[in-house]
Amino acid sequence: MAVKGVWKKWGRWVQTAGIAGLLFLAWMTIHDMQTAEGTGLYLMFQAGAEKRDIFDWLVEGIGMLCLLAVAAAPCIAMKRFRPDAFLRFLAAYLAFLPTVSTAAVVHLLDGTDEILLHPAFSEGKLGSVLLDGLEGLTPVLGAGAPLLFLAAAAYAAQGETARRKGLSWKSIAVLAIWLLLVPFSLCFPKLTAHCHYLFCYGLLLYGCNLWEKLLDRFPELRGFGWILTGIFCARGIDRMMEIMSVYHI
Repeated sequence: MAVKGVWKKWGRWVQTAGIAGLLFLAWMTIHDMQTAEGTGLYLMFQAGAEKRDIFDWLVEGIGMLCLLAVAAAPCIAMKRFRPDAFLRFLAAYLAFLPTVSTAAVVHLLDGTDEILLHPAFSEGKLGSVLLDGLEGLTPVLGAGAPLLFLAAAAYAAQGETARRKGLSWKSIAVLAIWLLLVPFSLCFPKLTAHCHYLFCYGLLLYGCNLWEKLLDRFPELRGFGWILTGIFCARGIDRMMEIMSVYHI
């Protein structure tokens, strides 16, 4: 009871501190990545400017705004306006989402990277296309497996009535678009990393949405949920530290 009282009093402050710590590490990761890749420097040359500082801040600011947007969007959609829900999603996002470099995003947007069909199609080596795709999708599916497990558990917890409702046409359309990312990534190598990111983000949305429903239905699982969130935080921190060790200059 004493533990519950302490957590009730200080829990939100601990959650807020955890969010702030993860976001700070995320900013450090973006800073090291874009500095090493010269993303801000590239934009400085494109703009014909003499100082890169403002462009470094621009890249890092946009990167953090995008991170906040993709992490907050599901919370807003599910009307989860509490720090615990945001922390759970942010931790899972940092733990499982594939890394897309800042340079790759900039070069895609400014047209430097041409979106061309996989050369194996013209050479008649379709097996190479599949092998390349499997190589890229294996870590994505591996990362998504725990989320799918949680989603299956949450789905089963909804009861027979929920299972009989079936999928709406909107759900089917979203599912079809989501599954199209796989062949799209196989056909256009320059979009592979971006498609894998969207594919994994879809898994994350689905899994976390049903996980929140599971917590609503069985509040006694919140203790286990915090253990799981702690593991996700540790994995996310480890991934960010690894990225920083590669990109730090």
